[in-house]
Amino acid sequence: MRKYRTNKIPKLAPPPGRTMNDHIPSRDSGVGVGAKRENPVYTGGNIIGIGTLHKSNAVPIFSQQEARDISAMRR
Repeated sequence: MRKYRTNKIPKLAPPPGRTMNDHIPSRDSGVGVGAKRENPVYTGGNIIGIGTLHKSNAVPIFSQQEARDISAMRR
């Protein structure tokens, strides 16, 4: 690994039109970030139950065929 002397490394200058400030001010327009969305709520129209897969992973069951498939999976 090659060592350099700190007094031999040239200082880099900023590109034209820029400064060397450490602080960049935040932009504040005073209006906020947007409207809050309503939380989604499930009405319960399609689900027939909750099944358990690998490592107690709860999954929704929407049909009798899905219930049979989940119960037939290897444990």
